[in-house]
This record gives sequence, structure tokens and C-alpha cells, in this order.
Amino acid sequence: MFRVQDPTVGAWFVNLTGQLIKVKLLMFSEDKLHRILIQYLDGTTKLINKEDWFCLKLNKHIHEAGMTMQLH
Repeated sequence: MFRVQDPTVGAWFVNLTGQLIKVKLLMFSEDKLHRILIQYLDGTTKLINKEDWFCLKLNKHIHEAGMTMQLH
């Protein structure tokens, strides 16, 4: 089950196919979220709009002390 996840700079998320995605930058226009710069594990980046972000169906991803967990 996926919940709508707000983008947080520096946070890692995992999508339906298991790809890790990190939020690198949030861009605002008139105090409203406008675009999100994301980075994949292989280092490639992509600038997406907020509507695309909320369609990604992401889970927040936590990595601590060699243990990986997903928050739902």
C-alpha cells in the first residue's frame, strides 16, 4: 500500500519497481512547490513537476546501520 509522500530534500524513496530515488532540490514559485529534482541510484538526475511526483507511488526508504526498511 502506498501513501502520498511529500518530497523532502535528502530523503530516499523507493518506487513500485524497487528503484531508489533521492530528492535533491525543491523549486518553489510564489511559495508553492513547482518542481522537484530527483536523482536515481546510478547518479542520473531528472527535473519533474509536482504532478508527476505525486503520480510516482513512492514509499519512504530508510537505511540505518546496514539494515534496510520501508515505511508504508
